[in-house]
Amino acid sequence: MNTLVRYLDPSRSLAAAIGWVVFALSMSVVLVATLWLGDIVRSSQLEQRGRQLDRTAQRMATELNLDLALRLQSLRALATIVGSEFDDENNAELAKDLDNLRR
Repeated sequence: MNTLVRYLDPSRSLAAAIGWVVFALSMSVVLVATLWLGDIVRSSQLEQRGRQLDRTAQRMATELNLDLALRLQSLRALATIVGSEFDDENNAELAKDLDNLRR
């Protein structure tokens, strides 16, 4: 064990000193590359999540617009029915039409 420690001691051997310098430089390069790639991946994931949220919001807006259009169509149909059957003789038929539309 003592010989191994003496062999790896940079003050005793030029080869050990060069080995330690190469090791330290390679670890530094690995650390910088990890930080750089982590930043790239993080920004890519944020962009992907933003696109996903945009698609979800667009889909919800489309569904809401369709729902509102269908409700507006129902109200227009009700207005047409009520307008055409509005007199005292047709109250029972008008109530039946309103119940059907309500369902």
